[in-house]
Amino acid sequence: MQLVDGYFAKYAHSTFPLTPGHEIAGEIDRVDDLVTKGGRFNEGDLVVVVGGWGDGTCRLCQKGDTHICVHGRWPGFGPYGGYSEYLPVPEK
Repeated sequence: MQLVDGYFAKYAHSTFPLTPGHEIAGEIDRVDDLVTKGGRFNEGDLVVVVGGWGDGTCRLCQKGDTHICVHGRWPGFGPYGGYSEYLPVPEK
């Protein structure tokens, strides 16, 4: 597995143990207080989760290239990934 072999080490720091999975689809189980209830996302909605979560402030994010943000995060390279039973996901 490329992740265990260190292939992604120069792109994304991984802390083991981790839960793999960066291509994610699922159902929203709960919407917390940071998301407007009755807004864009609601409990029970089926969603596809974008893999790269940029910081939202850098030049790359401002251009819409959040997937290559140097300060961004990727699910599947830490404690949360697509194989988790539940995954906290930013509203963006």
